[in-house]
Amino acid sequence: MEPAWAYLLTGLLCGVLSATFGVGSGLILVPILVLAFGFAQPAAQGTSLAVMVPMSLVGALSYRFLAGVPLEFSSTLYLSIGAVVGAIAGSRIPAWFSAPMAQRLFAVLLILIAVRMLLVVPPEASAGDLPQRGSEEPSA
Repeated sequence: MEPAWAYLLTGLLCGVLSATFGVGSGLILVPILVLAFGFAQPAAQGTSLAVMVPMSLVGALSYRFLAGVPLEFSSTLYLSIGAVVGAIAGSRIPAWFSAPMAQRLFAVLLILIAVRMLLVVPPEASAGDLPQRGSEEPSA
């Protein structure tokens, strides 16, 4: 097992990057756990999910109360319900693949996300901008 400071430093990096970019730490933490700490892919995925719970809650509350960013709580509720059901189903999928195959599939997913983000640039928006329900102009 690695020394505690290595895990603390990795957690700090994941927390900063996740809160800065709004990504789940899995995009950052899973590769670090596999490549630097020698975790098997399924163990890295499960560990990353466990880390996300406290990190995400603290990050969301910090956005709301420290940064003053309005959050859409009803959307959050529905997204959370869907995510919980999806997590139950999704946690069974890695059993269908070997650890090396799961690692390769994860790498392909990261590449696809990166390519999409490089090619599709959304219009400029400030950090506090949220879509406002019912504010769309009616189409003629």
